Amino acid sequence: MVWRKNSFSGGGSASGGDCVEVAIPRPGRLAIRDSKNPAHELRVTCDFLSWVKRPT
Repeated sequence: MVWRKNSFSGGGSASGGDCVEVAIPRPGRLAIRDSKNPAHELRVTCDFLSWVKRPT
């Protein structure tokens, strides 16, 4: 799986190089992890993200 870093992290001293990383393990799925703790990742479906973003 290829992990991609948030473009805002930059690795500067303010962020300490810590960031959120995302990967697409398979179509319709998204994996998210904190670079400080890469062993713990969250895997969600794109449908779930659409539900979370839906206005109330």
